[in-house]
Amino acid sequence: MLGRQVRLAAAKGRALTRACASGDGAGTVQRGALRPGGKSPSPSMRTAPAEEDDAAPSSPPLGPQSVVEALRDSSSRLGFGFSAGGLLFPYYIGVVGKLTSLRIMTPDTPVAGASAGSLIAACHHAGLTEQQVTEACWVLCDNCRRNGTRGRLGRVLERFLHDLLPEDVHERCSDRTFVAVTQLWPRPRGKLISSFESKEDLIACLLTSCHIPWWFDGGIARTFRGSMHYDGGLTNFIPVPPETVGVRVCCFPASAIRSVGYRIGISPPLGQHDMSQLLQWAFNPAAEETLESLVHQGRVDAEAWANSSGALAAVLGEPHRLAAPESDFAKQGAGSNGAGLVADGGEATEKGGLVRSLASRLLGR
Repeated sequence: MLGRQVRLAAAKGRALTRACASGDGAGTVQRGALRPGGKSPSPSMRTAPAEEDDAAPSSPPLGPQSVVEALRDSSSRLGFGFSAGGLLFPYYIGVVGKLTSLRIMTPDTPVAGASAGSLIAACHHAGLTEQQVTEACWVLCDNCRRNGTRGRLGRVLERFLHDLLPEDVHERCSDRTFVAVTQLWPRPRGKLISSFESKEDLIACLLTSCHIPWWFDGGIARTFRGSMHYDGGLTNFIPVPPETVGVRVCCFPASAIRSVGYRIGISPPLGQHDMSQLLQWAFNPAAEETLESLVHQGRVDAEAWANSSGALAAVLGEPHRLAAPESDFAKQGAGSNGAGLVADGGEATEKGGLVRSLASRLLGR
């Protein structure tokens, strides 16, 4: 039986998402969009109103060879995008730790994220070790277990980010880390931010991306750069860095959410935990042994993807056999191309459907 607090937050999130339902649930990038002053946006600040579904059509399906080309060809770049996921964040620690140890992810690899996904993107480019991030995550989760998350997660997370991130983190993250946020007024729309003026500005952006309405700190939204914003995952659940061969990573099983149109490269297997349990852990942290198992599963799934996509072979300078045995990742049905790719920042265009789908599962409707 799900807790009353989780039901309440999900119900409010679903109601809020319905208000955005006429928009593009992926927060697609529009190259020609203009800022209020009539100036063209910089590459790091390109955004599109959520209602413009056809602003940037989704890219055609890509095969595993595209991963190999992105790693071997200097004219192409491999990027990663991490979904919203709340306190399922430990799964991302495992994914990034494994991809980094395999030399597939480097300090220069573009990484995008929404909500919890934005945190792992910033931690990666901040140069933090897996041990540093894990220890900080464990302390935060213990705090939330003892004192609760609803209405106070924002304050706790802000304190931890100030203590954990280095003073020059904004310089390390600018033009490498892409943070999804949702601008509330005059109409909800998704934005990707990748230019940061200071450590405080970056932390404010990360907190905005994580701002689950009513749950995070008791308010519907927070002020960011002079206007009201909230959780980036509500309009762009799994963003990818623009102008990259982007691989999406999700802490929820790809098979459970594939109906909304995302092509997911790395995700946990279906059936290990049911969606209701995962959603409960996203709002309230699981026991430490469960969090450790999430880290382990992230490593396993990342390595499976590295082998099946040809990424590991490309890094090692070996030929990739496209007819390799089917991996656990491939068995999940992550995407029609078997690589979970989307090129040049293209996004799925399901209108807010993912958040409504997850909320419906949480509420048992």
